[in-house]
Amino acid sequence: MKSEFPLGLVLLSLTIFAVGAAAGYLSAEKVSEQLMKVLSEELSPFAELPPPLLALAIFTNNFSKTLIIMLLGLLFAVPPVLFILANGFILGVVGFEVIECKGFLFLVLGVLPHGVFEVSAAALSTALGIKIGIAAYRRAKRRSFEVQHTLKLCLKTYFSLVVPLLLLAALVETYVTPLFLGSL
Repeated sequence: MKSEFPLGLVLLSLTIFAVGAAAGYLSAEKVSEQLMKVLSEELSPFAELPPPLLALAIFTNNFSKTLIIMLLGLLFAVPPVLFILANGFILGVVGFEVIECKGFLFLVLGVLPHGVFEVSAAALSTALGIKIGIAAYRRAKRRSFEVQHTLKLCLKTYFSLVVPLLLLAALVETYVTPLFLGSL
């Protein structure tokens, strides 16, 4: 069974992410205070972890969310699309706040090193969820019975591509990003 890379769906996922990021950035003045409070509460347990545990916590958090979202693609791809849109929106709001408080360079150095891997993993996971959703839709319309086969292919791709990207992102976020930010 070969792994299929859904490039078109990855590009669609990245486009949805970009739309979410733009919407978040443009609406940040209205929603940032509430969103930043929620994020602060959600991320506070991570604040005092030693680096190895922080990397593990980041990896586990991102692994569980992307895997669940991919599998929820069975609900006709709606959850994965909402997931990538919401993640883009959140990054847009956070990006606005960071630029306002610390400047553009701080945002670039704080997000880009690990974000390249993390956003790629999220976009691929979303694309796989959409692929599963398409198979589920075709199954519901009785045009195809490929859901199980598609699910196997997507899981293979998830574990061979998404998981390594998430691991790399967690390690870079824990060990490299602080070095960049510390140099400012």
